[in-house]
Amino acid sequence: MTPTRVAAAVILAGGITLRAMYEEEMDREH
Repeated sequence: MTPTRVAAAVILAGGITLRAMYEEEMDREH
């Protein structure tokens, strides 16, 4: 894999993880 693809995969996985955590926080508040 090229460094560009590795970086894209890391950003994509990080975004999905952050979004899942963010949605869990919102569920807890309400």
